[in-house]
Amino acid sequence: NPNPYDGEPYYNLGWSKKMQGDVDGAYDAFFKATWNAAWQDAGYMGLAQIDMMRGDYAYGLEHIDRSLYRNWLNHKGRQLKVSFLRKMGDYESARKLIAESLQFDKFNMGCRFEAYLINLLQGCNEEAAAVKAEMKALMRGAVHSYMEYAIDYAAAGMYDEASQLLGFITEDTETTYPMVYYALGYYAARSGNESDALAYYKKAETMSPDYCFPNKLEEVLMLQDAIALNKEGAKAPYYLGNFWYAARCYDAAVSCWEASAAIDDSFPTVLRNLSLAYYNKRGDKQKAVELLEKAYSLDTTDARILMELDQLYKKMRYPHRQRLDFLEAHAEAVAQRDDLCIERITLYNQLGEYQKAYDLINSRKFHPWEGGEGKVTMQYVLCRVELAKQAIAAGRYDEAVRLLKETEKYPDNLGEGKLINAEENDVHYWMGCAYEGLGNAAEAERYFRMATQGSAEPAIAFFYNDQQPDKIFYQGLAWSKLGDEAKANSRFNRLISHGEQHLFDKVKIDYFAVSLPDLLIWDDDMNVRNQIHCNLVMGMGYLGKGDRQKAREFFEKVLSLDINHQAGKQFLDMCD
Repeated sequence: NPNPYDGEPYYNLGWSKKMQGDVDGAYDAFFKATWNAAWQDAGYMGLAQIDMMRGDYAYGLEHIDRSLYRNWLNHKGRQLKVSFLRKMGDYESARKLIAESLQFDKFNMGCRFEAYLINLLQGCNEEAAAVKAEMKALMRGAVHSYMEYAIDYAAAGMYDEASQLLGFITEDTETTYPMVYYALGYYAARSGNESDALAYYKKAETMSPDYCFPNKLEEVLMLQDAIALNKEGAKAPYYLGNFWYAARCYDAAVSCWEASAAIDDSFPTVLRNLSLAYYNKRGDKQKAVELLEKAYSLDTTDARILMELDQLYKKMRYPHRQRLDFLEAHAEAVAQRDDLCIERITLYNQLGEYQKAYDLINSRKFHPWEGGEGKVTMQYVLCRVELAKQAIAAGRYDEAVRLLKETEKYPDNLGEGKLINAEENDVHYWMGCAYEGLGNAAEAERYFRMATQGSAEPAIAFFYNDQQPDKIFYQGLAWSKLGDEAKANSRFNRLISHGEQHLFDKVKIDYFAVSLPDLLIWDDDMNVRNQIHCNLVMGMGYLGKGDRQKAREFFEKVLSLDINHQAGKQFLDMCD
C-alpha cells in the first residue's frame, strides 16, 4: 500500500534502512511516515538526524522544530535542536533552549553536555569544568546511561561528540564496561580513523567480560565492525553471540560462539554457552557434555558451572553414585550453593542413605530462593519418612513417631516454612502405623482419618505446591486401615483410570511460572513428564489393589524414563 493508514511501517522501514547504511532510502521512508500525524514527531526526528549527518543544518533545524511541535517535551529532540544551534554558531539561542529544557527535566544530560561543549567553544573553560563535574555527579558513573546518550549523538552522525561523552567514563578509570570501548572504536571507524578504531577494539578485548550482555541493535553494528577489523578478538563474537541468543537467533549465536572459541578456547563462559545451545537447540547432547566438562575444567572454583554440569549429568541419566562421587570430589564448590547441597542430599536419599541425608540437612543453614521452593523441605520430609518406615519394619515404633513428628514444624535452618495447605497423607498414614504398632488404637485411628483428607482427583503436579498423586494412594491405604474397602478401592481405581485416560496427552506449560519441580537450564519434554506421571499413578493404583507384579511394571517404566524419580524408586521398593 503506497499510502498506508498507519505511518509506523514506513518509520520502521526508515530506521532499518538507516541501520543498514542506506541513508537516502531511510530519508525517503521517514518523510513518508510523517504523512500520518501519529508518527510526525518520530519521523521528523529521523529526518533531522540524517540532516545532521549530511551537514544540512538549516533543513535539520526546520525538521527538528516540526518534531518538537508534535512532542514539545521530547528531551532527545531538544538536545538535537541545541546541537543544530551550536553547529550554526547561535550560542545564545542554544543556551536559552538548554535553560528552558533543564527547567522541564534537570536530568536532560544531552542538554547539559551541550552546555559543556558550548562553554569550551566560547573559551569558558572554568564554566565547562563546572558543568562537567555537575554532570558526572548526577550520572554517578552509570555506564549504561552514558552509552544511551552517546548513541543519541551517534544516531545523528556526531561521532566526535559521542566519543567525548564516553571519555567522561574512561578518564576516571581504564577498567570499564567493554561496550564503551567497542563504541569508541565504532565511532572512530565511522569517522574514518581505522587505526584508532583497531586500538579501541583491542582495548575492549582486555576488559572484564563479567556482566557484559549487549542488548541494543546499535551494539550489534559495533560488534560486527569489531569482528571485521580485529580478526584476533575472541570477545566480540562472544558478546554478539549473547545478543543473538537472547533474540532467539540461535544459529547466529552458535556461529559467533564457535568463532570465539576457535580464537580462544580458554574462556569457560563461551564453552558453557555453546553447551546450552547444543543441548537445547541442536539436540547434540554428547557435544554439550564435552563442552561443559571442558568449561568446568578451566575453572573448578565456578560453582555455577558445577551446578549446571551436575544437572546435565542428571538429564543424561548418569548413575546416582557417579554423580555423588563427582560432587563429593568438589565439596568446596558444592558448599557455595544451596541448590548443589540439596542435589547432594537428594542423591543420598536416592541411594537409600537416609541417615546421611538427615545429618546433612540438619547441618546447613539454607536460604529461600526463587525456583527453589519446596526442594529442601521435600528432602527433609522424605528422609524422615523413610527412616520411620525402617523403624516400623524393625519394631522401633517410638523412634518412628519421633521422626515423623519432626515433620510437623520445619526448623528455621531450612529457610522455608510449611505451606498452610500442605497435604501430608503419607506422614499421617505412617504415623497411624507407628501408633498401631505401639498398641495405641485411638491415636492410630486419628492419624488414619487425617490421612484420608484432601482431594481424591489425580492431576499432574507441575509446581511444588500442587498436590502430589501419592497422597491419593495413601488416602486409599488409610481407608483400608479403617475398614472401608469401597472408599479405598475408589482411590486406587481413580489413579488407574486417570493414568489410562491421560497417558497419550500432549502437554505444555503455556505461561511463565516459577517454582517448577526442576531447574529449567536444560530443556525438558513435558510429554515425557506426563508419561512418567501416568505410569506412576497407574502403578500406585495396582499396588493399592494388591497386584504387585503389575505395579512393578509401571514403576520400572517410570524409572526407565527418569532414573532420578524419587517417588518411582520409593514405590518400586514398596513392591517388595
